[in-house]
Amino acid sequence: EITGEGSVIHATNQEILIAAPQWEKQSSTLITYVDISDPAGAMVEGTSVEIQGEVADRYKMDVWQDVLRVVTSSWDQGERAVHVTTVDLSSPTESLPILGSTEIEGAAGETLFATRFDGPKGYVVTFLIKDPLFVLDLSDPTDPKVLGELIVPGWSTHIEPRGDRLIAVGVDGTQGRQVSVSLFDVSDPEGPSLVERISLGDDWSWSTAYQDPKAFTVLDDVLIVPFSGWSESKGSYDRMQFV
Repeated sequence: EITGEGSVIHATNQEILIAAPQWEKQSSTLITYVDISDPAGAMVEGTSVEIQGEVADRYKMDVWQDVLRVVTSSWDQGERAVHVTTVDLSSPTESLPILGSTEIEGAAGETLFATRFDGPKGYVVTFLIKDPLFVLDLSDPTDPKVLGELIVPGWSTHIEPRGDRLIAVGVDGTQGRQVSVSLFDVSDPEGPSLVERISLGDDWSWSTAYQDPKAFTVLDDVLIVPFSGWSESKGSYDRMQFV
């Protein structure tokens, strides 16, 4: 039993990390470590670490090589900011020291959307008017930094890494507001590019995958996207799109 209102978790076969916003403090999150490595099932509560910003969902936390990587958003004096923080998990029952932290300067004033980690790299999407995709270098946890940036219309709500490609579902706001699926090339992390984007629906459309990534199916050779919409000529509709 842990004090607080933790609503976001990240779990591996060794640990559960629980993120709880600190309501008495502006834009602060307390992350608590729980050791679940005992094969008999005994759990051991470790220590906690306080980081800047709030954790929106489970895709904003990740563990790789005994390092916790977290992407958070904060709101200070009317200005939004996006932060990347790394935490040492090598002695979680004793302390959780912060290894490094940086603010994504290109995301100042923007809303944080899709985030995914893939080994030593991270991918972050924010949105204000256009959608910047940021490629993060997390290979040195003491010095997290932005490698590359790509500006495209709309924004992504969920990202699936596939080696040097990213598949993303999101919103295309160029003509009305439609569900979109994008393929990004990140083989050059300093120069990511949009390979192709398709938009689904007529006039206005939306997808349950915005809130539930499990609704977006990514297979080896096909994507399955549920979406609903409305148009002047057809009224409302529900569809399943194969890509």
